[in-house]
Amino acid sequence: MATTAVDFTVHDPRHLFEAATAGNVTRAKELLAQGANPNVKNDVIGETLLHVAVRCDKRQVLELLLRTKSIDVTVRDKRGDTPLVTAVKQGHRRFAQLIYSSTTQPSREVAAADITIDYKTMLGRGSFGVVYKGLFENKPVAVKTLGPPEAAALAQEMDAMQQCMSPYLLQLVAASGQHTARPQLVLEYMDGGDLRRYLDHKRDGIAVAVAYSKLEVAWVIANALADLHHHNLLHRDLKSHNVLLSSTNYIKVADLGLARPYASQMTQYKGTMLWTAPEVLACHGRYDYAADIYSFGVILTELSTLQVPYAGLQLPLWVILEGVCKGTLRPDVGNACPPWLRELATACMAHDPMHRPNAQRILQLLDHQRRVESAPPAPLAAAASSGSNGSSCNSTVQR
Repeated sequence: MATTAVDFTVHDPRHLFEAATAGNVTRAKELLAQGANPNVKNDVIGETLLHVAVRCDKRQVLELLLRTKSIDVTVRDKRGDTPLVTAVKQGHRRFAQLIYSSTTQPSREVAAADITIDYKTMLGRGSFGVVYKGLFENKPVAVKTLGPPEAAALAQEMDAMQQCMSPYLLQLVAASGQHTARPQLVLEYMDGGDLRRYLDHKRDGIAVAVAYSKLEVAWVIANALADLHHHNLLHRDLKSHNVLLSSTNYIKVADLGLARPYASQMTQYKGTMLWTAPEVLACHGRYDYAADIYSFGVILTELSTLQVPYAGLQLPLWVILEGVCKGTLRPDVGNACPPWLRELATACMAHDPMHRPNAQRILQLLDHQRRVESAPPAPLAAAASSGSNGSSCNSTVQR
C-alpha cells in the first residue's frame, strides 16, 4: 500500500515565516495547502505573515495571503498595529490600498433599529449634521445624524465616500433612512478625537494617549488628497477638525459632506474661512484642486505651532481675510519649524494656485523626508534578527 509523504515542517511556523520573508511564494503556497496556519504569529514581536509580507515588501506573498480564505487581517502585532496600519505607517501606498481593497466591504442600507445611538456622547459636528457615538453589530461606531434641512447632503457624502474608497479616508460602514427626512450614516469610530483637539492638548501640556509626528500626520492627509483628486473629487473643507486620530485605526481624513466632483468653474463657496484659499475668498468661490492644497498648507502650520491659524494676531476676522485675499497675510509656521515643513507649507500656501504643488508632488517630497528620517525600529529589528520564527528581512520598500 502506498503511503502519502507528510511534510512535518508545516507544523513549524518558522518555515512559513522564512518563506514569507524570502518572498518564496511557491513554498508558502505549498505550506498553506498542507494546512499551515496563515494567521500564525511571531512569538516575540507578534507579527503575522501579513505584517512580514508588508514589512519585507513581498507583494506576491501578500496577494497569496489575502486570497487565503481563513486569513484574518484584523490581527494586531505587539505595537497594536494591523497589517493595514503597518502599510500606512511604512509609507507603502500600494500595499495599503491592496489590503484595504481586498478586505473592505461596500457600505449597505440597514434598518434604524440596527443602530444604537448614545445621544449623551456627541463626538462633534460636521459640515452637515451632528455625530454621536454609537454601536453597530456590537462594535463602537460614529453615527452622523442629519435633520430635514441637511438630508439632501447625505447622498453627496455617501457618493464621495463610495467613489473613493481609500485607507486614508474615514470609512462609511452603513447607512439608514437614505431617502427619509432623517437619514443616518454609520462611520468608522476614531477614539482619539480630532487633530485640532490633539494639538490643543499638546500645546497646553495635557497628556495624549498616542503621539503622532508631524510627518505621520502630513503623510496621511497628503495621501487622502491624492486619492480624492485621483477620483476627480475635491474635499472643500479640509481643516484640522476633519482629521481624526485613533489608537487602533491610526489617522483618517473625514467629513466629505462638501466633497464634489471637480469642475474647472466650481464657484459654490463652502468650508471654514481660516483654512480657505485666497482665490476662493476673493473670486466668489471659484477654485480647483489647488484650494485643497492651500488648506493642507494651513494644517502644516498648525502641526508646527500647535496653534489655530492666525492665533497670535489681534485682528478682526474681516481684516485677516482681506489680507489673505490680497496675498499680504498667511498663517505663520513659527520659529521652531523644521526646514522641510517650512518649505512645504510655504509652497502649499502660495498665493497663486498655479504655483502650489499637486498632491502627487507633495507625496514625493514627504516620501523623501520619510527616507531621510527613517531608521529600523531598534527593538523590533533586534527581535526579528534574533531568529524568532525566521521573520527578519532587510528589504527596501519600493513605494
